[in-house]
Amino acid sequence: TNYDEMVTQETVDIYENEPKRKLEYHKTLAQQPFESETISEELSSYVVKNEALYVRNHAPVPRIDLEDHSINFSSQIDDKMSNLSIEDLTQGFKTQCIYSVLQCAGNRASHDQASNGVNGFTGTSGENIGVGMMGNIKWSGVSAADVLQSIYPRECLEELLQEEELYHVNFVGADEYETSTPLSYILDPLNDCLFAMKMNDVALTPDHGYPIRVLLPGVAGARCVKWLESVSISKKPSKSPWNRHYYLRKDGSHIQQLPLQSILLSGNRTELGVSVEGVAYSGGSSAYIEKVVVSVDGGVTWLPSELRRDEIQNDDSHGFHGWVRFVGFIPLAEKLAGDMDIEVICRAIDSDGTTQPEVSLQQH
Repeated sequence: TNYDEMVTQETVDIYENEPKRKLEYHKTLAQQPFESETISEELSSYVVKNEALYVRNHAPVPRIDLEDHSINFSSQIDDKMSNLSIEDLTQGFKTQCIYSVLQCAGNRASHDQASNGVNGFTGTSGENIGVGMMGNIKWSGVSAADVLQSIYPRECLEELLQEEELYHVNFVGADEYETSTPLSYILDPLNDCLFAMKMNDVALTPDHGYPIRVLLPGVAGARCVKWLESVSISKKPSKSPWNRHYYLRKDGSHIQQLPLQSILLSGNRTELGVSVEGVAYSGGSSAYIEKVVVSVDGGVTWLPSELRRDEIQNDDSHGFHGWVRFVGFIPLAEKLAGDMDIEVICRAIDSDGTTQPEVSLQQH
């Protein structure tokens, strides 16, 4: 009997029910659990298609029945507990939609390694990640701040009255992935945090958290738990391995808010000069992109690019969380013409006057 049980356990394929994927939109990084980045061609629009958005799974994709699914809300401080179904959330709270970039903490891992040397991705399937673990999406759901203030009124009031961080919100998905983020970030109205149920006006895909996920604009995707199953309030961050040992900076701090950044997606060189296209977004500041400048001489001189602000869509957000596409043209001096290699760099400046950092903070 023990032998039969052992054989059965060894032959069960826990990944046999994975969703179908349009792999032509993806550069696959790992098969089990599935991990990919979006190919650059699919990033060259204001909104990324659902089936093209990058995937970062930590386990097999859970299969969840919408009608039976509920989220357990509890407290690690007292015995407070409640359960809310998807219907409870949609009927009890106003639906909101926002455009927001979702970005994996590992995006541009190869760039980080080139700038800072060995990092936490070195020697893994992620060390060659380019710019594709990101995407701008229209998200719809209910305000996470509204829900938490309804369930945890005392803790939320205390958090709002204090200058220092008092509480953390722990999220657990149906895949048992667990992490946390400070309550203060969720309560800030400029951050427009959601319990999201739709992306680009249709239900979340299985790979992106159907039927409900956390969406924290400006925060690393690692904190935006998919297939949300439980939420709890604590005075300390989550103690899960994902929170204690992964998604950390080299100094041991948790990767939460993302930095202001601009990213080149394509370029074309002619006899007259170099034309480039890319995207810029503000990360965790919720500020607007004021300008993006480009350079071919290592930053000695900078030329302005054109921001495509006309394609930015109105939404219910209080801050700005989507990206802005930009196009730039750099005339080339005669001495730079011909077959000389030319490196183009870009940097963004936001409405708060913040300039994009030259290099990233190294990851552990």
